[in-house]
Amino acid sequence: MPSRPRSLRLRIALLYGALTGVAVALVAIAGFLVHRRAEYDAVDRSLRNSAEHMAAELSAARTPREIEEVLSSFIILGAGARVFDAAGAVIGQSSNGALAPAFKPCEVFSAADVKCATAPPAAIPESPRRAGYHLLRDSVGVRWRVYALPIDNGARFFAAMLPLSDIDRSVAMFARWMIAIAITGSAATTCIGWLIARRALRPVAVLTAGAMAQSRAFSRRAGDEKDRDELDRLASTFNEMLATLHNAYEAQRRFTAAASHELRSPLSIISANLEFLAQEHLMCAADRAETIAEAHGQAERMARLIANLLVLARADAGVPLARQAVELDRVLLEVVGELRHVVKAQRLEIVRFQPVIVQGDADRLKQLVLILLDNAIKYTAANQHVTVNLTEENAVAVLRVRDTGVGMSSSDLLGAFERFYRADNARAIDAGGTGLGLPIARLIAEEHGGTVELTSELGQGTTATVRIPVSGRATT
Repeated sequence: MPSRPRSLRLRIALLYGALTGVAVALVAIAGFLVHRRAEYDAVDRSLRNSAEHMAAELSAARTPREIEEVLSSFIILGAGARVFDAAGAVIGQSSNGALAPAFKPCEVFSAADVKCATAPPAAIPESPRRAGYHLLRDSVGVRWRVYALPIDNGARFFAAMLPLSDIDRSVAMFARWMIAIAITGSAATTCIGWLIARRALRPVAVLTAGAMAQSRAFSRRAGDEKDRDELDRLASTFNEMLATLHNAYEAQRRFTAAASHELRSPLSIISANLEFLAQEHLMCAADRAETIAEAHGQAERMARLIANLLVLARADAGVPLARQAVELDRVLLEVVGELRHVVKAQRLEIVRFQPVIVQGDADRLKQLVLILLDNAIKYTAANQHVTVNLTEENAVAVLRVRDTGVGMSSSDLLGAFERFYRADNARAIDAGGTGLGLPIARLIAEEHGGTVELTSELGQGTTATVRIPVSGRATT
């Protein structure tokens, strides 16, 4: 079963809410503990101060009447008071004192301070020798806070008692408020975090919608590209990527269409010639030979086209060259020697010649020179010149191939290096061309870190200039 997609906006909101909730919870717990401690400390201080004051007055009271009069003046709200003899028996108590649960002083003091004949004394950590606090619970579950201290050097004992029901309710209410604040704060921060994440991630949503809505033409763009923050710059970068993909797709589409057209033409001619050859009884020897020659020529053209396509495919795939030191002058001489056998009435001359060494692939460099010279010869009329120069200029090998042929217009120069592009006059002169020669020449030059440039005028000829960095100096 496929998992449901997770919302980044929701995850950010939940994380924001969880972190804020933890912070609010910690603050609430700390506030609750401080508040509770302050409330109970206030009770303890009030009991101790009142008990010490009453103990001073009870030191002068000896008779039960005197003790009752002193106890009647104990005016802590809701508190009670008791006086014990040395044995722990109650010898006097206030009106509220009767409401408190029964206890003996030995439950408050240590055995060293009180001699209890009944129950064993309990050691209290807080002030175990002179005075102490104790916590009691009555029959209905109400907690009482007790502070007891000796009178007359331990001959009697006084205890002040205060019910904690009001304080406990106040502390419990405060705890509920803290829990409510923590929950409400977490929920509120989660909602606020969701809204903030929604606003912050809006460009991402636009990018996602734009990416999902893209057609194969890559014509749509995402975002407003205002470059205000990182997400807007991401949208701008995404749009630049779409533009690059669009250009690449259009180039690939044109390349595929042109390649299909160029391959279909020789295949159609070969197929038609084979059909003619199938009717051999209707053909004479001369017609049959012409048909075979035409089919053979178209097969060679298709083979050249496929070889050129493979060269372009390797270059587009980034297949590295087998680099080594190549004497470019020797490569040039080999190509000129081979072409002298195919030159018709044109004059092929090397005007300036300088030994130069470059780093690269000798076969690819030979193909580069062959393409330029073949084009120059092909579009140059009989009895006209094709000249070649090879020099070194500022550590750069410069190869110039100039012809005095038909030339090219400025618009043709702009498209000369596009794949399968052929000017109208070029098609008229060489119907068997493929329009891949100059693009391959430029790719070879770029693979060797160089460039190819064309300058031309209609009716005046064309000059192709190749520049490739040298790797050393050749010995003459």
